[in-house]
Amino acid sequence: MTRKRILAVDDDALATGPLQQILGEKGYDVTAVASGDEALALLAHEAFDLVLLDVAMPGLSGYEVCRRIRRAASSRAPILASSPRDVGV
Repeated sequence: MTRKRILAVDDDALATGPLQQILGEKGYDVTAVASGDEALALLAHEAFDLVLLDVAMPGLSGYEVCRRIRRAASSRAPILASSPRDVGV
């Protein structure tokens, strides 16, 4: 059986490290990147089953990354957005 692939996009390695470990132990293949630009470049060439996206990143915000993923239509993977702080939603 093929392992489900998850792309974790977060500028905080303290968040993605444990996430990779925990989900890896549950049988998922987790790739972590630290910026929206890295995520978009990776998604242009690789398929993922889920994208975990921090909305409060420097540079390209998670909101903009989400818009670009959907506009490009290169990935139909579900996107789960989160933030460690109040972003006024």
